[in-house]
Amino acid sequence: MTITQMVQNQQQQRIGELTRKQQGKAHVNPYGTPGMSLNDAGDYRKMIPVDEGVVQQRCSTGRIILSSLFVCYITGLLCLTLFNSIIGDIYYFLFYHAPSGRSHQWFTFEYDFIPDFFHNFGAENLGNIVMFLPFGILYPLFREGSTWKRTLVAGFMTTFGIELLQPVFGRSFDINDIILNSLGVIASTIVFYTLKMFFYHGREAHT
Repeated sequence: MTITQMVQNQQQQRIGELTRKQQGKAHVNPYGTPGMSLNDAGDYRKMIPVDEGVVQQRCSTGRIILSSLFVCYITGLLCLTLFNSIIGDIYYFLFYHAPSGRSHQWFTFEYDFIPDFFHNFGAENLGNIVMFLPFGILYPLFREGSTWKRTLVAGFMTTFGIELLQPVFGRSFDINDIILNSLGVIASTIVFYTLKMFFYHGREAHT
């Protein structure tokens, strides 16, 4: 055996050893993690390790925040429509340490079933619409899996329930308030679910 043949045999043995070692190792992709094929290089879940516990904790925290926003909104809505005068007396007593001296009328039982808001549309009518605009956004965020129909029904039942209770707290039942409040719920519900559908289809197009 000549020297050239010996060198060639050594090179072939060396190449064989390197080949066997590489077969026992995981494939290293420069665009991802070891063992990931090039087809998976665009999958961020395989490129970047994700802690599922952290993701679930963040989702839970976000859900609590959204739920708190809706509860705060409903509380403020009830205070504004039913307990406004009572809360005013409480604040007066806290700041001035004396009763306000105002008298409260209970059980007025005044009802207005004539829809005439369009005859003289003013700031009060606009306020009734704006007051229920957050409902169509916060309710579906608070109530997971809620549809646009359920949101509209929940908004209508809320404004109807408030109007039924107002004569008990010294105010009047007004059909105009129900119509205007419902318009606010309808407008915000349409906007929310339109944007939700738009972003959902946009996300599906990128996946």
